[in-house]
Amino acid sequence: MSTSILINKILVPIDGSDLSFKAPSNALHLAKMENADLSALNVVEDINQGGSIGLKAKYGNVSFVDAFRKVRKQ
Repeated sequence: MSTSILINKILVPIDGSDLSFKAPSNALHLAKMENADLSALNVVEDINQGGSIGLKAKYGNVSFVDAFRKVRKQ
């Protein structure tokens, strides 16, 4: 008796590391071979309202928060 695995969907997380930027090409190759759907996921950390950046945003120092968000996205 043989067992086969069906791959229908592939999720590729990208965290900004060198390896995560290499993963999509391997996942794309596998998705083409298996005729699977391919999705990429990149999570950008949100600002905690309890942290110092959140407190500054709450009390009006918006430019500091905007700069933080810009750096995190880059």
